[in-house]
Amino acid sequence: MKDLETKIKKAILEQTKIVDLLTENKSIEIDNFPIIIKQTREQNYRALCHKNKIEIFVPLKMSAQQRKEIPIILMHEYFHLCIDQNASLTLIMSDFIDTNKLFFRKFYSSRLSPWIILHELIASSFVPEGYLGQKMGYDINYKEKTKLGKARLIVGQKMYSLAKKYIDKKIPIDHKYIKAIVNVLN
Repeated sequence: MKDLETKIKKAILEQTKIVDLLTENKSIEIDNFPIIIKQTREQNYRALCHKNKIEIFVPLKMSAQQRKEIPIILMHEYFHLCIDQNASLTLIMSDFIDTNKLFFRKFYSSRLSPWIILHELIASSFVPEGYLGQKMGYDINYKEKTKLGKARLIVGQKMYSLAKKYIDKKIPIDHKYIKAIVNVLN
């Protein structure tokens, strides 16, 4: 598993620079960050982001596509870490949540807080469902069952051009970007 962790870190090194720019990350370095890979009997992989590590649970029997997508899923979790370390971005998010409570009601059945929902939508607008994930080879041709999962797909597809623009022009995520995410879902 340690060999797989090293390969994954190498595969995402260039993309982490993009995430660092978008989130103005100056404190987290993926080379020094623990990534724990565990095998599971489940058919799909899942990942958890903690303040001091990322855990990825991979199926015992992985398809070639699943193996290819592990670095992409890691990028998504890395995005969450970088968002959290940016005080000005978290303040923008908090203000946005406070002024847009009605927007988040459509996700209440998912039992997730508005903070987690917005976090997921921002990260997913870039990776895995968005521009960066598609650039890395993520397969978005799957059926999502949850409200948040469907919203992530919509955001990834409809924010593709804007996400690309932010990456190409090296623009950090701002209030305008977050507002655009909400606008595509209204």
